[in-house]
Amino acid sequence: MLSALLLSSVLLTSNPAILSLEVHGSIEATLVKASPRDGAALGAQVARLLGWKGDLARHIHRGDRLSLAYEPGPELLALDYRGLKIKLAAYRHTGPDGIGRFYHEDGVLVEPALHKAPLTRYVQITEVPQRGRGKRKHSGVDFKADVGTPITLPFPATVRRVNWNRRINGNCIETTYPDGKRARFLHLHTVASNIKPGKQLAAGTKLGTVGSTGRSGGPHLHYEILDTRGRVVDPLKHHGTYHPTIRPENMTAFRSTVANMRTLLRF
Repeated sequence: MLSALLLSSVLLTSNPAILSLEVHGSIEATLVKASPRDGAALGAQVARLLGWKGDLARHIHRGDRLSLAYEPGPELLALDYRGLKIKLAAYRHTGPDGIGRFYHEDGVLVEPALHKAPLTRYVQITEVPQRGRGKRKHSGVDFKADVGTPITLPFPATVRRVNWNRRINGNCIETTYPDGKRARFLHLHTVASNIKPGKQLAAGTKLGTVGSTGRSGGPHLHYEILDTRGRVVDPLKHHGTYHPTIRPENMTAFRSTVANMRTLLRF
């Protein structure tokens, strides 16, 4: 029915492929219908970006328009979403660190970054704290990063416990910040040898490295904060956030990328 009504079209060039469609149901279901092979993976990538602009359980509407460019993998290169509640155009740019991230047309990163984050090098934030109807319960921020990436303590803290409930948490650390809040670092590959219960640590102390231990779908750091009553605290609000921008010397190349993608997506 979708193809019969011409609600979607796919232009399979050598590189990249272009997909334009109307949304019916969830983002993933819509993309799987249009591209059975790549739809699920593309849906996850698109949803992560759109999630910064609205609630996907409430703000995705039938008839919203989505155009995207992607390369084999699949790896998303650009998207244009024009919806009733959410509007976003985003373009992938690879910075000096070799990591591709998505930026607005003006060179501002779509995804917020944490002040004093526990990782200085990571690919993206893949999960944030969430509750509610139609949402998967999650209590922290997940940073996608390579195994072995160093994890550092954001604030001064005292180590509360190490490696508890390892079947779920994997290698893990729990600390207490000066204001009484508890911070948890889960799924580590290694825990630094000096991290022991009761030890007081300065901000910037290396805690260990990123891994995929315990119940984990891939290498990442799960960073979780709880208040003194055990309630979840959003790390993005606790730390504060900012939006990095592309360096001035790289803007010419980025603008060229944007112009090419806008042509492919038929702006």
